[in-house]
Amino acid sequence: MSVPRAWTPERVAMLRAEYPTSTDTRALLHRINALPGRAVPTLNAVGTRAHALGVKKSPEAAAAILARCGEHGTRIVVEDPLLAAD
Repeated sequence: MSVPRAWTPERVAMLRAEYPTSTDTRALLHRINALPGRAVPTLNAVGTRAHALGVKKSPEAAAAILARCGEHGTRIVVEDPLLAAD
């Protein structure tokens, strides 16, 4: 008996479709885990898989996330100079 995979083709398709415009990774994780398969355990796992697939946030989604983080006083490091605020 094999262990079910966390990243099924259906889940990867959802990640590819929704990750670029998603501003709520926790909600995306819940939608992914609602699909059949072993649970994806963390928010970090979603970002790590997206990175491995070459899927990136759209500039609009990234800007919304950065703005929300700024509202809460969260310090984040942005490596993409196009997304860095001056």
